[in-house]
Amino acid sequence: MTVQIDVGGRAVSVDLDLADGSWHAAEELEESDFPLITFVDRRRYELYSDGTVAEVE
Repeated sequence: MTVQIDVGGRAVSVDLDLADGSWHAAEELEESDFPLITFVDRRRYELYSDGTVAEVE
């Protein structure tokens, strides 16, 4: 699934693979941007600079 995440005031499209626990963005993001946070179906997810994503409470 693709989500839009605000990164430093700009919208970045991010492809999430929640089953695999990974993500991919078309543009390169800075280490200082992480962790990124998004919500899917009222669940909170954090994206990490190593390409992983995890649900957090």
